[in-house]
Amino acid sequence: MNEYIIALLSIGVLASNLYWYSRYKSLKKGFRVSKEWDSLKNNDHRPQMNTELKKISNQLNCSVDDIPDAIEDLDTKIRELQSEISICRSEWAKATADVISLEVAQSSNVLLIDFKTGDSEDIKELADEVVGEQRKIVVVYSSLDNSFVVRSAEAANVSAINIAQDIVDNSAGGAGGSDEFAQGGSPVQNLFEKITESTREHTRDHPEVIRLGGGSPR
Repeated sequence: MNEYIIALLSIGVLASNLYWYSRYKSLKKGFRVSKEWDSLKNNDHRPQMNTELKKISNQLNCSVDDIPDAIEDLDTKIRELQSEISICRSEWAKATADVISLEVAQSSNVLLIDFKTGDSEDIKELADEVVGEQRKIVVVYSSLDNSFVVRSAEAANVSAINIAQDIVDNSAGGAGGSDEFAQGGSPVQNLFEKITESTREHTRDHPEVIRLGGGSPR
């Protein structure tokens, strides 16, 4: 296994997450301002409205009269950012899947990925890219928000939802999905150990485990 390439990949993942986080803050601000504007349109309390309008104009760096145009422009930028984030995530997932395919020796049809810095959207995209003829069962876990995704190729004859439900059994978490795709989460601290145990039990195989986003794969 080429640990140098994996290390570069981890750095790239961290940089991407920092980029996405800054974009997320922009989106969050935009949604908040848009929501405030919508609430004001039905507000008859003039003094309070003038105060809120001034607050929004300061946030948007425009005059009160230009707020409607600024809101429309902000909504357009939000849609563009959402599309950009989706494209970024897709390209990152493809590149990561390629590195895993080339650099991680295949000792099992079952692959578990412990992803330190990814969120629920990231792990879903990655699982979709990794699962296939060589990796028939893929489970990706995010320690960032204690969520996981299970992908099962049709040839595996193993139900993804059955694995997911077993993972969260007897915990405060939940899971849903189908035989091909399932996702879930739980607040328990040893969730990845439970993922490993449940996956091994349902596949009757010894899963290969790798770690991304912190430390070396194992």
